[in-house]
Amino acid sequence: MASPTATATAISFLLLLSCCSNTCSVVALSTSTAAADASCPEYLPTGKYRTTSFTDVLNTTKKVSPKRPNANVPTGQWIPGRATFYGTDPRIESAHTACGEPAGSFGVLAYGSCGYTNGDGSLPYPADMYAAAADTNVDYAGSCGRCYQVRCRTGSPENNGRPLRISDLQYYKPYQIKDNQGRDWPGNPFETQDMFYTKCWDEQQVITVRVADSCPCNYFIKFTGETRLQPWCCGGNNHFDLSVFAFQKLAHPSYGVMKMEYRPVNCKTGQPLKPVPGFINTTIYDEVIGAGWTFQPYLAKNQNLLARTQGVDKSTGMCASLSKGGAISFVCKRCTQAGYQPFGKAKSLRFWIRSDTKSSNPFASSTPPGQLPPLKVFLMNHEKELYCGQEIQLSDLGPNKVKKQGPWHRVDIPLVDWRCKDGSAGNRANVNRVDFQNVRERDANICMDRIRLV
Repeated sequence: MASPTATATAISFLLLLSCCSNTCSVVALSTSTAAADASCPEYLPTGKYRTTSFTDVLNTTKKVSPKRPNANVPTGQWIPGRATFYGTDPRIESAHTACGEPAGSFGVLAYGSCGYTNGDGSLPYPADMYAAAADTNVDYAGSCGRCYQVRCRTGSPENNGRPLRISDLQYYKPYQIKDNQGRDWPGNPFETQDMFYTKCWDEQQVITVRVADSCPCNYFIKFTGETRLQPWCCGGNNHFDLSVFAFQKLAHPSYGVMKMEYRPVNCKTGQPLKPVPGFINTTIYDEVIGAGWTFQPYLAKNQNLLARTQGVDKSTGMCASLSKGGAISFVCKRCTQAGYQPFGKAKSLRFWIRSDTKSSNPFASSTPPGQLPPLKVFLMNHEKELYCGQEIQLSDLGPNKVKKQGPWHRVDIPLVDWRCKDGSAGNRANVNRVDFQNVRERDANICMDRIRLV
């Protein structure tokens, strides 16, 4: 570690970037050369290790680890895995910028691929519950909103059944900083044996996280057109990117990666669920987003995923202001494969909706108070952009499909009304997305609740 009076020096170190959908984070050790200031808390190990390509080590084979879950894994059994972290913690951020790294290297928790972010950029769920699932995980389909219990295991994380070595990482320079509880890095007693090792704070501690993002093996950066390979998320182990606040509950963030175990659980009760196929809730939204579903507003303002007292009977609802062409979209990613297919198993789509317009001026919005918001509802295959043959205009529905209760309207539409077989989607088993879209000139101010496939 540099002394307080030391002058700035140039250092070069390797950082492995893990990008969760549209945000990147440093999770272990991208190549960067910069000037470090005097407070750089860099730890220099005593051992000399052979250099190798970390990407090559993790991807010499992309075979499935023998410990990956399958349909025969009993409900409640802990599944071996591995975790890195993303998101900014001030202590870690300041330490890395002091050592010459650019600010913001760890990415942000907001604006992940599952869409769990309010219109003002705030998080609807606690930051220590956020996690990203690798898109090579066997239960990745419909993982958005799914909850997992996670516990740390002291030892060496594995890839394709082999413990990771320090030399696999090319550079091994953990930082001597305290975590957000003021705890020091416990160190690595097996450093001289070339073993990458993580010491848990407490192996009995279990935390619950909710998948709010994805960690793609091949990450496409739309602003540059570049596709970046992310080795941690390319298989070899069941992998999650935990929020830095979740990671620190289990182990010191200077480790960057931990050996862990996990199991899927019911988000409300904590009861274990069957791992494969992954659990998909037929309730898309009821006070909270259902397991399996993204929340993807577009051309929207003031969207709030958890609007307190704005739901049915003053419960929590979901509200947004939609511009012309804007919509609230719910997607079950990759859920058209066998074992999932939530629309293929259902008979109708039921939801509650009301106007959220505060003004009595009929020209203030396209959704006057007390009236059924005149939205268009369509179904499609999200990944292939295939559509059902019919779109439903709520304003065209008769009293047999719409029941008014105070300011709310309960809408119940048979799925056959979308005539999926007449469209490019082919049949409802190929459908995994529903959009509620404003097609009027003026904004549509709406709140929704109890959205279910029944």
